[in-house]
Amino acid sequence: MESIKNYIVQITEPIEFSELLHRRGFNVNMRLYNNNEHYNKMIKEIINYMHKALTTYYSDFIPAGISAHNIGVPLNIISFKIYPENSGIMTMINPKIVSKSKEELIRSSLCGSILDKKWYRVKRPIWIEVEYYNLTGEKKNEKYNSYCGTICHEIDHNNGILVSDIAIKE
Repeated sequence: MESIKNYIVQITEPIEFSELLHRRGFNVNMRLYNNNEHYNKMIKEIINYMHKALTTYYSDFIPAGISAHNIGVPLNIISFKIYPENSGIMTMINPKIVSKSKEELIRSSLCGSILDKKWYRVKRPIWIEVEYYNLTGEKKNEKYNSYCGTICHEIDHNNGILVSDIAIKE
């Protein structure tokens, strides 16, 4: 919790908005999440807000995802819509890509954090394996073929990377 306190002190000082977007996310303390009702409630309220933003502001986009950074919270949490449309939202706490294909595809990507609303072309792996915690605090390790671009995009946010940083130069 101390590191989050230091982060909040840092962002109260005048800094560039782009610098704020490029800060790294802090991992959720899963020991507290599983054992402390107040901490658990705080994290779940952040996730509920993310879900509301995802279904409200990104309702027209499939695929669509959101990271805690998109709502100004420096935590390592992502959520994304499950296909087909309106079949649910998947949330990953402390997601980390542990393996990925060497083969890549070029995908188009739009980012709500970039003001120009431009589509960027980026290379993404064909599949990824992600280690994360689910909403009940259970550790998971799953391979994804679908959602690969969305998951990578949102994990990039939590690692301080915007799609414009990795776009293929024409």
